[in-house]
Amino acid sequence: MIRAGLAALALSLATALPVVQPSTVAAWSGPDSQSDIQAGITDISVRYVGMKWQTYSTGTGVDVAFEIQNVGTVNVPAPDLKLTATCNYRQSWGAQQPTGSDKKVASMGIQAGTPAVPYLVSCPPMNRQFVSSVVLHAEARNDSDSSNNVAHWDFAGNHS
Repeated sequence: MIRAGLAALALSLATALPVVQPSTVAAWSGPDSQSDIQAGITDISVRYVGMKWQTYSTGTGVDVAFEIQNVGTVNVPAPDLKLTATCNYRQSWGAQQPTGSDKKVASMGIQAGTPAVPYLVSCPPMNRQFVSSVVLHAEARNDSDSSNNVAHWDFAGNHS
């Protein structure tokens, strides 16, 4: 089972991340007219920040920190982001074959021009398995560039 959440990740990693308070996003009053909405561009960007191994009674899991940001036109919000976090597992013995995935879907909104919002994905260990990779995918309506909507970490040390 995946636990995904905001903010706590800055303390669990040695990375100082800016945290957007809910009141900052809620204070946005919206574009001045319908033409402002049509002229604006939403572009959601997901970026890997760091990872930390976590010890559980059943083994070692991983916390992976990401940042989500609306880098599109200022004052064009993305109020309906769908976030899909996936933990992928492999056997911890033999050929280390893939053994499955665990997904968690969440939603949030984000205003354009705000600082990047930290997002933590926690993948606990499974019996006789290890976390081989973690992927975070953000989907937004009218996203102008979906190529920057996915970030990942994997056991071999690769990330995006």
